[in-house]
Amino acid sequence: MKLVRYFGSLSSTKAFMYSPPPVPPPPKKSYKIPSPHPIRMNEKKAEVVSYRIPNRPLTEVYEVPLEARIALFPYFEAPEDSKSIEIAVVGAPNAGKSTLINKILGAEIFATSRKVNTTIDAKEGIKTIDNVQMVFHDTPGIISTHGIRTNRISTLGWDSVSSSDLTLFLVDAVKVLRDDVKAAASRLQRLLEKRSEDIDIPELRLIDESEDAYQERKSQILKTIPAYLVFTKVDLVQDRRRVKYIENELHEYARFDKTFYISTKENYNVGTLVKDIMESAEPGDWTYHPMQLTTLSDIDKVNQLFRTEMLEMYHDRLPYIWYTRVVGWTPYLDGTLRIDTELMVHSNIQVGMAVGKAARCIKKLHFNVKCRLEKLYQRPIFLTIKVKKMKEYVSWAIRHNREVNLLHPKLQISDEISKKTIKFLEDPNKED
Repeated sequence: MKLVRYFGSLSSTKAFMYSPPPVPPPPKKSYKIPSPHPIRMNEKKAEVVSYRIPNRPLTEVYEVPLEARIALFPYFEAPEDSKSIEIAVVGAPNAGKSTLINKILGAEIFATSRKVNTTIDAKEGIKTIDNVQMVFHDTPGIISTHGIRTNRISTLGWDSVSSSDLTLFLVDAVKVLRDDVKAAASRLQRLLEKRSEDIDIPELRLIDESEDAYQERKSQILKTIPAYLVFTKVDLVQDRRRVKYIENELHEYARFDKTFYISTKENYNVGTLVKDIMESAEPGDWTYHPMQLTTLSDIDKVNQLFRTEMLEMYHDRLPYIWYTRVVGWTPYLDGTLRIDTELMVHSNIQVGMAVGKAARCIKKLHFNVKCRLEKLYQRPIFLTIKVKKMKEYVSWAIRHNREVNLLHPKLQISDEISKKTIKFLEDPNKED
């Protein structure tokens, strides 16, 4: 009788126990909304009709189509009241130039890292708002950090200043003001002083001062130049008075038109800077398509993302001398994009350093670059990375800061520096 009561209570308890709701079946895949054509990244027109047909690559594997090698945009007509302005963003290394441009563009296009000389050549970023088109010139650090090695790189920033309408002189608000930054501000004043308007600045005459002494002292007053002094990383500043002291000291070397305090991380005062730049724009035709963000091609964007991650992962000078190139750009019908890349190093030892123990380094590099690419292109990415040793004459050219343009491996290898040229550079008196 006790057993009957015990099992009966168990059965009644089980009947009234809470049971979770049934799991709904997964939603069926919808084939009604086609996605944009995977090859043409910049067009909104949808050309994929249905996914019911078998998935297939739209281009041949291990080939890079023209759409990926060149930034192609359709024909456009600028509005009648169009305005344009070119801005040169200059400053010391690690001042936040590329980070600021990426923030304004709204996409991580240019390489950024904690190391110096992340940017080694000048690039252009385009931002079009309403009827104003702003072209930002991302430049390397205008201060040489490694002597002869970076002298050639640092001069690219000054070339952009001469051809731009406005200059943004970026200064790290956290670091101590160095003498080379003061010298750069003084050089900027001499370079842009000729373009400044001749405005008669009233100056009080001292007691018992002659006319010649008064005119000489008046001529030494700095003219206002078309440049803005921009302090970056102000969210990390603890003593604001020190930043004001730095500003007053820099105004002794260059008379900037305006001063801004910004923080790209907190998005502080960046919109005010962009609004002021738009007000400085003058009427003119647009040079680029309003939807275009940069003059870099798709394969250049991939190389920039690789450089960003390699500078963060690998130490010392290895990321500076390694070479990456895209050897395959294959879009598929379902919207997936396959990108085949090669990471070229100088020796077999560096191959092991790039791969890492149990392939941990190359797996981390693959994961980080893939996540950045999916965020940039808004589509699934299938990425492959092949680490290989480069040829001896290519290795020599990269180590000696020579320009090398390696074509696709399927094409005939033709570098700007051939083996014969390298022999001549080593010994000019030697003739074949």
